This record gives sequence, C-alpha cells and structure tokens, in this order.
Amino acid sequence: MQTKPIIALDFSNYKEVKNFLKNFKKEKLFVKIGMELFYKYGPSIVKKIQKQNHDVFIDLKLHDIPNTVYKATKNILALNPKIITVHASGGSEMLEYAYKAKKELNSDTKILAITCLTSIDKKILNDELKIELSIEQAALNLAKLANQNKIDGVVCSVFEVEKIKTNISKDFICLTPGIRNKVQSSDQKRVASVELARKSKSNYIVVGREITTAKEPYKTYLEIKGEWQNAKN
Repeated sequence: MQTKPIIALDFSNYKEVKNFLKNFKKEKLFVKIGMELFYKYGPSIVKKIQKQNHDVFIDLKLHDIPNTVYKATKNILALNPKIITVHASGGSEMLEYAYKAKKELNSDTKILAITCLTSIDKKILNDELKIELSIEQAALNLAKLANQNKIDGVVCSVFEVEKIKTNISKDFICLTPGIRNKVQSSDQKRVASVELARKSKSNYIVVGREITTAKEPYKTYLEIKGEWQNAKN
C-alpha cells in the first residue's frame, strides 16, 4: 500500500516545478506528471525529477488504436515510472496491447485504466455521452474490462472504489484523484477528502492544488501525509 500521497505537478513550466520542489529538499516524493508538462518537455522532465530521487507517475491517459498504444506504452515504460495510465474506454484490444508492451519489457510499472474522469458527472454521462448508467455502474463496467485484460487497476473517484473492489477484488488497485480537504472544487466535480479515501480503501491518492497552491507547501504536505499514513495504520 502506498502511504505517501501523490502530488500532481500541475504547473506550466519546469521553473515553477523546480521552485516548488525546493520546498521538499529532504523529502522523497511521489509526483504526477501530466499532459501539460510532458507535452512541453517530453521525457527530459521525467528524468530530471527522477534524478532528484522522486518517484514518478506519468499520467498521459493513452487512448488510440491498439498498435499505437502498444508502441507508446513501450516508450513510456522505458522511462521506468511507477505508474502510467491508459483509457479503459479504448476497449479490450487496446488494453491487451498495453499489457503486451509491459509483459515484453518485463516491467514493474503499474498500468492503471481511466474509468470516468472526475470532471464528469451524471448529467454529462447521460445527456452528453448518452450512456444511460449511473457513474458508479459505468466506472465498474470499465474497471471489469480493465481487469479482464490484465491491467493492474483503475483511476476512479473515491465514490466508486468500494463497488469496484467488492465486485472485482480487494487487491485490485484503485487510485483516486481529486482529493482535497480545503480547496474548493472547480473543474473536478467528484472530489473527496483524505478521510473519505481512507474509508473507501483507496490504494493511492492524488493531491494537487491543496499542496501546490498552499502558502506553506511542505507543511501542508506533511499534514496530508500524516493523515493518510494514520489512515493506513
């Protein structure tokens, strides 16, 4: 079980990242690099952060034809991140090809499948995407698809974890983003506290703005880390 919260490095450039990481000189972090930074700097930013002894989660949410995802997965796995992501909605063959890439490289990296983005609510799911299911059921269906294709786990909101683990396995990994105790939600709709993540049995939590925009990032991080570690005891 991961006892450190993952910090989402949602910054516009490496200078901002570098300034932020100065607050954590004595701390080995687990950080998330998403599309914004990766598309600007590519693999170099991953390597820079790894050289600072931090673990990296590369969150690119791969979603394309199976062969493209297979090749992209191989390239990303070569960077030796702890976690990468693909979209479960890419279907069985795409997920199978992602797993194939991991198997061929004998990689220890966890591949997690995106279920329903935390920016999606029931109205968007039903009215715009025309999926006549609850968010919970839609996420469960995608989680089952991922599990059937040997994907290590899923990214979902806190509110779907219990149902997913009950219907698949308590050992199936659930990573939950949108964790906030204080910062108000904006684009993310299905957000939750560290306490709710604990109760749901999340395996990993991702915290972004509450730490990255804090006046004292290190202090805020230690508070959240302590709460999460206590939750795992």
